[in-house]
Amino acid sequence: MSRPFCPLALVSGLLLLLAGCAEEAREGDVPGQCSDGQDNDGDGWTDCDEPQCLSAVACGGGGDGDDDDSAPGDDDDTTGDDDTAGDDDDVTLGCPQLFTFAGEPLSGVTETLDLGGPHGCVNPWCGEEYLDFHLVAPDHVRPISAAALSEQIQSIEDQDLVVEPPETDRFASEVIEALRICFLLEGLDERSLEATIVEDHGETQTTRIEWILLTDPMIGTIRIMLLFPVQPSAEPLPVILAVHGHGTEAGDFVYAWDGPDYPDRGYVLAAVDMRANGGDQLELDVGWHLLLNGFTLQGLHIYEIMVAHKYLRTRPDLDSSRIGLLGQSAGSMKSNAVIRVTDSFAAYVSDNFSEYTSDFDPSVPGIEEDTIPNLYPYTDLINDFTTATTPVLKVDYGYPDGTGPLLDFFDLHLAP
Repeated sequence: MSRPFCPLALVSGLLLLLAGCAEEAREGDVPGQCSDGQDNDGDGWTDCDEPQCLSAVACGGGGDGDDDDSAPGDDDDTTGDDDTAGDDDDVTLGCPQLFTFAGEPLSGVTETLDLGGPHGCVNPWCGEEYLDFHLVAPDHVRPISAAALSEQIQSIEDQDLVVEPPETDRFASEVIEALRICFLLEGLDERSLEATIVEDHGETQTTRIEWILLTDPMIGTIRIMLLFPVQPSAEPLPVILAVHGHGTEAGDFVYAWDGPDYPDRGYVLAAVDMRANGGDQLELDVGWHLLLNGFTLQGLHIYEIMVAHKYLRTRPDLDSSRIGLLGQSAGSMKSNAVIRVTDSFAAYVSDNFSEYTSDFDPSVPGIEEDTIPNLYPYTDLINDFTTATTPVLKVDYGYPDGTGPLLDFFDLHLAP
């Protein structure tokens, strides 16, 4: 947010400060202001939402004073540059590198069988619990006023796009910071995970389906579907994790996008139900509420994908070294960022690009999950798949050439 300019006048060869013009006080100039819950300089930003406070210890930085940060377009150091341009300066972000799963999860996954048990509210039209996410992670809240958030979103495209890609791990760090999920990724393997198989039955003549509820202490319960070949080759089997688009469910993927083709080719097709992903008012409300508290809905969706990945790695019948990722529509928009956050997928197919902005009416607050002001400057870099560490196949929207090219690509990268 720009600050008022105080002009200087030349009088009798001397520079005199015009009457009434003085250097404006900034939040954080006085010790303790970055954690007092007050908007001390009256600019609509409070505490750690204030860019110049991000370097403060209370906001996870190394100390008070001049220090660059990862806020797009914010030059608050003395060098005139900004970390959003890909330079390191003196900032250490919370997650310094690509997230990588190392072996089996450090804590056990409790798996139970309860065929016919209740599924609960786990589909894309659920997700009201995310309205309370700030209570789950209170230490990571960065509140912003509705007026300031509205201004951010309306001016989102005024930001300069980053054109020079940072070094791979630095790029991952900045994307993770923009999504606000470092604290989630750091504890992922150590957290408990309860898996309950609620369905296990034949789906077609050649496939068998499992529906599994996964309960994580940070995000609650999500649902994942696994479609197996009835007569699999030697186990463990490779897996393709599909991420569906707006207004559909994981199960829809099986019927709309030729799901049985994958197990017929020797793969297990997995799909995770993304909550608050209905392209409806709930998604708008949740997306807005999370941004008001300094979180992002897309960040939580990405964490849901990573929780599903964690579970897949615990199954002895699945090969944890051969897990591919498949996006469709909005599922591609979030998965394009997934492969910038982690190198844990062996291959990825996308049918859509990311924009990180969408229609917004300031008179009716609400926003879809892909509108992320701090991620917008990286749009072109995220969509440039030639710089990804994961092999990527970009296809036209909706897989118009069928599953053949997709399966050929996965065969190339997931074959034993």
